[in-house]
Formats: sequence, C-alpha cells, structure tokens
Amino acid sequence: MNVLLVEDDPVVRGMIVQWLERRGHVVCSTSGSDEAWGAFKSDPCSLLVVDVKAGSQVGLDLCSQVRGHPRGQDCIILVVMTRNSPEDLRRALDFGADDFIYKPINEEMFDLRMTIAEDRVKSRRERTEKAAALRRSEERFRELVNHIREVFWIASPDRTEISYISPAVVDIWGMLPADVCRNPALMTRAIHPDDRMHVSRMYPIPAASRMVAEEYRLCGASGDIRFIRERAFPIRDQHGEVVRLVGVSEDVTETRAAEEHTRQAQQRQIEMAQRTSHLTSLGILAAGVAHEVNNPLQGMMSHLGHARRAVPDQSEAA
Repeated sequence: MNVLLVEDDPVVRGMIVQWLERRGHVVCSTSGSDEAWGAFKSDPCSLLVVDVKAGSQVGLDLCSQVRGHPRGQDCIILVVMTRNSPEDLRRALDFGADDFIYKPINEEMFDLRMTIAEDRVKSRRERTEKAAALRRSEERFRELVNHIREVFWIASPDRTEISYISPAVVDIWGMLPADVCRNPALMTRAIHPDDRMHVSRMYPIPAASRMVAEEYRLCGASGDIRFIRERAFPIRDQHGEVVRLVGVSEDVTETRAAEEHTRQAQQRQIEMAQRTSHLTSLGILAAGVAHEVNNPLQGMMSHLGHARRAVPDQSEAA
C-alpha cells in the first residue's frame, strides 16, 4: 500500500518510516504540507499519515485539500496529534481525518492504529471497486435497453408502480419515461377498452407462475390501433415472495400483419388447389363419359360398315 507521511521532526519521521516499511508499505515521506500536497496530486496514496500541530492549521489544510481531490475520498487519513484535546480532535475530524494517534508514539500503539487503517483502506477499496462495477453494469444495461425496440420495464408486483421504463416507450406509447413512472395509469388508459379487463387480470402474477404473457390492442394518439405482446417475469426474495416484476412489451403490429398476409396467401393457395382438383375431377369424369359413349359408337359404326358391304349399291344394280 502506498503511504504518504508528513512529519517535520526528522527523528520521528525516520522511526515511522521504518515501522511502515516493516509492515510492507511503500512510503513517501515529506516534512511539510506543500510538498506533501504536490506528491499526492501526482500520485494519490491510499493512506495519509499527517502531523497536526495543536491549536494551528498545520496539517489540517492538507487534510481538507486531500478530501477535495477526486481521489481523496478513497484515502484514509491518520492524524498524529501532540496533545489529547477533544477540541483538537473534533477539528481534525471536521477537516476530513478518519483516525488519530497521540504523541509520544510507541510502535505497539502505532501498529494497532495501522491495522485499523489498513482494514479501512481495504473496505473502502472494495466499496469503490463494487461501485465502479455497478456503474459499468448500469452503463451496459442502459446501452442495451436504449437500443432495443421493445419496451423494458420494472414494476411492483401488481404493476401499479413503475420504477423504470426504457426510452422505447416514446416510440410505441408516445409517452415520456418520466411521465409513465410518475403515473403508470397512463399506459393502462391507452389500452383498447375491450382489452383492459383481460390485461388487468395478468397482475398480480399467480404464485406458481414463472411468466405471464398477453396480447392486446393499443390506441394511438392519432387513432391508429397497434398490437402489443407483453411478457412479465416475477422477481422473488429469499422466501419466494414476488417483490417486483420485470417485463417486455413488444409492438407486434407488423408481425401480425405479416402473419395475416401469409394466412391469406395460404388460404388462396388452398382454394386454388381445391379448384384445380375440382377441374381435374371434371376432366376425369368427361373423359370417362366420352369413353363410355365412344365404345358403343365404334360398335355401331362397325355394324354399319358390314351392312353397307352386304347390301348392293342400288346404283350398281340399275
């Protein structure tokens, strides 16, 4: 851990440097606040050990400067005080100190304070890393929901309160996310009157359900009708109780239109196949009738031929 030490007494400074290095720390030691402030700005440390003079601003201004630095909130400040004064201690804490130790310093007491300071540095670093990870996660989440066409939302179990809704609600509902979060009933009012009842029955989600889904019609501000497919998933606590819902509402108007077009095309194909089959059947029937008629005619023509040959031609007889 990087430690910045500020102590004007060279003997005390050398002693503290030895103790810190013995604990495995990298130490930058200075004799004055100005030099220490320059060192901190160029390379912010995890722990600042600073000598605070009784009844003066020496050391306190440095504490205040460090706290005002963008990286200063991550630094643990241990002040070394020359007298046991509640007033001086209160001033040091007001200027940003985290802990204190009184002179004369002995190694056993210093090690105890350092153990406390090291634990605080570790805890603060873990909190900082978790906060940074959370910010990165939120950034990825917002990047995702800001670039999808579906409306993503987070709501109470009965969906009467909406804590988050993605910007896509503007494109589908024509409403601002902030307005919907303030008044979730706005979304319900936009549902077609004939569909509101069965949509309201979706919530609260039945205890055993993992997901509920429904399609309904949405009345646009211009009077157009859009079809919405909504899916909601329950989030449960450690006792299995539903504490919130996450859901996705998707505009499926174009999908429904494409499905209807496909259905109509398939229906036309079926009707055409039926007509073709009917015509084929008529052709087969006509061929059968022709065959049945043709066979007797051939017999009759054959008999007529024989008859003609058997009866002399009258012109020849004359």
